Amino acid sequence: MKNISSLSLLCFSILFFTWSVTADQHPGLPQEVPLPADARVFARFDDSLPAVINYFTRESEQAILALYQKRYGEPNARERKRGRLTVTFSRENTDIRIVISEQNKQRQVDILKMK
Repeated sequence: MKNISSLSLLCFSILFFTWSVTADQHPGLPQEVPLPADARVFARFDDSLPAVINYFTRESEQAILALYQKRYGEPNARERKRGRLTVTFSRENTDIRIVISEQNKQRQVDILKMK
């Protein structure tokens, strides 16, 4: 019985590792759109443009903004409306819009990448 449990654990570990590696290998976005270490992605449609990634994080709004400014530079536009911060970046003929909103003591981040 112990061997079956060990084998099951090994199979699950391999499956989980394979899934986590391939989850980050989507064409078009993975190297371009960074995510915080604690990001809990609840929607990801990035096989083609327009691409969408939605996630929750406990990072502060400032930390999230700093992450994207580090990658894309200063935003082209920044607007706060109804408690949501929307920032827009342009890079390599592509627009990237990031919306950060507060949700139950964490942040929801919505990313839209389009030509």
